[in-house]
Amino acid sequence: MTMIDHYKSGFSRCIKSWKGILIIWILTLFLVSILALPLRAGINSVLGKSMVTELFSNGINIDVLTDFETNLGTIISSLASGLSVVLLLGFILNAFLSGGIFSLLRTREKPSASIFFAGGASNFLSFLIITFISSVIIVLLIILLFGVPMIIMSAAGPPHEGTAFKTGHILALLVVLIIPVFVLMADYARAWQVSDVKKAGFRSISKGFSLTFSNFFFSYFFMVILLAVQILFGLLFFKILSGSHPVTGGGVFLLFIISQVLFIFKILLKTWRYGSISSLVESRVIKQAKDMTKPNYEI
Repeated sequence: MTMIDHYKSGFSRCIKSWKGILIIWILTLFLVSILALPLRAGINSVLGKSMVTELFSNGINIDVLTDFETNLGTIISSLASGLSVVLLLGFILNAFLSGGIFSLLRTREKPSASIFFAGGASNFLSFLIITFISSVIIVLLIILLFGVPMIIMSAAGPPHEGTAFKTGHILALLVVLIIPVFVLMADYARAWQVSDVKKAGFRSISKGFSLTFSNFFFSYFFMVILLAVQILFGLLFFKILSGSHPVTGGGVFLLFIISQVLFIFKILLKTWRYGSISSLVESRVIKQAKDMTKPNYEI
């Protein structure tokens, strides 16, 4: 199969797995609400029931600014604690959701909600290991290739502004070019784990590296295109939301609907990436099986 064939297969699997996409959206929305609702309650306790725009409609309201400044520490503390809980739960939830969606993307069975939850449960520990190790590798990569050189450069003395700018851009570009390798490794490991009967996260990581470097250039550009589409959509997502400034209740509600539609489409693109990788892994598994059963006539 060509690269285009795998993209088509991944898109077809993605569309068939719409139930999994819907489940991911609902659970993610619930997770975000854990942070958003307490934050909103904290701000409302400071500002009262009136809207901020109403409080400032007749000019700068000093009382509001004073109350907000006085309670800012409480709001920030609440936000920090809530954010840490959401990040931890999000990390754990991501392993479960990834296991479920990869299970749906297989071609063996008809996608269903029961397969999603069963796959999320059976692959949870393995996917948690894969996600943790790949995340640590990427963070260390950013620190070693970007953070450490910039710290050494600043410690050596104030460099020329143009030199520091160019060096920073080169290091950032290097990191951006290397990250797809480890994203590819993680996706290969997940797809392989779902297709394997034994649930072993460390073995899957080893297989992920093996699949990544067995046909490196094809796999690398295959992943770069998928990630580029996701990043471009993410920038469009951010531009649309940052450029919107609703002032009425109806405008806020409309912005919420638009943001959720864009978020679902973002999940769909990520699922398309997973489906394309699953197609690529399955084709290699079938090829390896055929090679193993091929008769050997050598004496």
